[in-house]
Amino acid sequence: MKKLIICLVAFGFTFPLHAQNFNKTLHHEGGTASSGSRTIFCPPASIYSHEVNYDNALNSMEDHFIYWDQIETVPGAPISQFVFFGVSGGATDRNFTINFYHDNGGIPGTLFSSHAAFITGIGTGEYLLYDQIYRYTYNLPSSLVFNAGDWVSVVVAWEGEMWYWCTASGGDGCIYNDYVGELCDFGDLSFCLVGGLGAEVPVAPWALGIGIALIGAAVILRYRRII
Repeated sequence: MKKLIICLVAFGFTFPLHAQNFNKTLHHEGGTASSGSRTIFCPPASIYSHEVNYDNALNSMEDHFIYWDQIETVPGAPISQFVFFGVSGGATDRNFTINFYHDNGGIPGTLFSSHAAFITGIGTGEYLLYDQIYRYTYNLPSSLVFNAGDWVSVVVAWEGEMWYWCTASGGDGCIYNDYVGELCDFGDLSFCLVGGLGAEVPVAPWALGIGIALIGAAVILRYRRII
């Protein structure tokens, strides 16, 4: 039995953050609050979503162990943005690979779209125990159309620091792992599929500042002409 446990841990059987369940507790800077005080949601324009359930986070590392989650229903429109949530064991800027697969009899099948990207995590201000939950946004280079039952995986390149994909609700409550197959102990994995016109484009603070300055200058010039 001891050898079995060692093997399961070594190969990443579940490997939740800090190797424990979070008991659906949401931690704020000033204390703790139940998941009823949640402020993490998918973007309003999401047409399919698995929203963070504040319960756990699972290690998903390239060349180590991988988790997949299923898109149970057809989103209904092309997707141009993919949003997901996780906890980082170190740097919040990470190299991710986001893969989409067709279904093969209830398990991930043929890979039909793969995206490698360096993505900056944006802090949500909410925590699993003492680890902040980060929001990651990826704008697809071209829109994707999904079939009901397609799968998605998010893995991070190993750079000496762990990364954990937050669990969620909104699907069938089961995920898939490359070592043990189907798992229904943690719920779903958190992600949002955002439609074309509703995709959010992050704006850098410096760009916002320049825009405000230009508007201000235009207002002053117009005022002087009126005078």
